[in-house]
Order: sequence, then C-alpha cells, then structure tokens
Amino acid sequence: MKYKRNFITSVILKVDFNMIDGFDASKFAELKKEYPIEKVHQRTEFLTQLSKEKQTVDQRTFSEYRYYDENMENYFSVSESSCFFELKNHVGFDVLKKQFEKVFATLKNQFNFEDVNRVGLRYINVIPYNKGTDWRKYIAAELSSIDKFYNNIGKKLFKKLLCLSRVSLKNEDTIINFIAGNPNKNYPAAITKEELLLDYDSFCSNVDVDDVVSKLEILHQNILSLFEKSITEELRILMKVEEK
Repeated sequence: MKYKRNFITSVILKVDFNMIDGFDASKFAELKKEYPIEKVHQRTEFLTQLSKEKQTVDQRTFSEYRYYDENMENYFSVSESSCFFELKNHVGFDVLKKQFEKVFATLKNQFNFEDVNRVGLRYINVIPYNKGTDWRKYIAAELSSIDKFYNNIGKKLFKKLLCLSRVSLKNEDTIINFIAGNPNKNYPAAITKEELLLDYDSFCSNVDVDDVVSKLEILHQNILSLFEKSITEELRILMKVEEK
C-alpha cells in the first residue's frame, strides 16, 4: 500500500566492502550538486583477531567523507571500506535507490572490487500519541504482549522505563531485526514522551557487486511486507491510504 503520510524518522542504507587501496574521495565531486556540503571525519577502527595462541588487536585510522544536502537533513558518506546513506527527510525508496546507484557506480567504476561483505537497509518509524491513548491499537496484538504483561503484573510494583518487543527473522539469505513498542531516549530516566517505535533493520551478507542493487530492492520489499503485517487499520487510517 501507499500512504499520504508516514512516521519515518530515519532511513539508513549501508554497504560494507573490503578496504580499497588508493581510495580517492575526489571521484565523487559530481554528486555535490545534490549534496553540496562536504565534511571530513577521522575514524578509528579496532580489529580483533583470535587464535589458539593469542588475541591481537589492530588499529587503523581512516577518513570518512560526508556530503550533506543544503538543509543538513540527508547525507551520504564514503570511505575506503563503506558507503552509507542516512535520510532524516525521507524522499522515497525510488529516489534513495537512484542516488545510491550513482554513488555505487562511481565506486565500481573507479575502484576494483568484486564482492560486498554486507548490504543493510533500516527504516525507523516513531509515532507520537497523546497521553492516555492506547498505542496497542496501532500494531498487531502479538507485538504488544509484553505491555499486557506489565499492565497485568508489574504496574503496581514498577514504573515502566521502556517496553519493547524484538524479533529476528530470516528469509533465504536476508535477516530482519524488528523492534516494536515504547522507546525511551532518556533511559534509565522515566519516559517523558509518548511514542510508538517500529524499527525494521534488514541485511544480507556476501553479495556479488553486480547484485547489490537487486538485493537492496529485496530488503526494501521484505521490510514493506513486514510493516503491513505489523500494523492495524487504525494506523492505516492515520497514514491515509492513497487511492489507486
């Protein structure tokens, strides 16, 4: 289904690959039309290797190049071992895919690598509601069972600091980690905002470089399918289904 309104607060797309020799961020200059603000961040990574004899920790420092849009809401970053998009102002999957294809085409054309270690796509939905509203009416009954447990047993004894249900699912070579319920950014302090979280984090590993875009489409479709199964008509009314 398509909706006129959504509650997406962040969309994250990340592709990890083996370290590229001779990485040069200037190859992405043509993408500055859409992402004109450039910032360079120094990152440190620790790699732990285990063997029967000993454990060793290697450290490496590298540059991550971030390119923001004019509003500083959306950005993509590239480094010698990853490509990353984060959209706070979601523009739709088709637009995101098109932007990613431009960045990834540059990576493929300018640098020689054949395999991708991991492709990930994550949608974070945060639905605010008024105090006293039964948020459980927006999601499938099975997802709110932990809250029912709290109301039946723990409400008289404890104050709720957060209330989340989590499930990990696998479909062929794709994994989705799904979290639903009441989040709390101030944990372990008390909940101050009435919100419902629907967080879908999907990924697959060891992907041929030519299959990355098609895998990304599969991740997107799997998330859409799970989203539709996890919400109710009450939420669809809020989101306003688009007429065909």
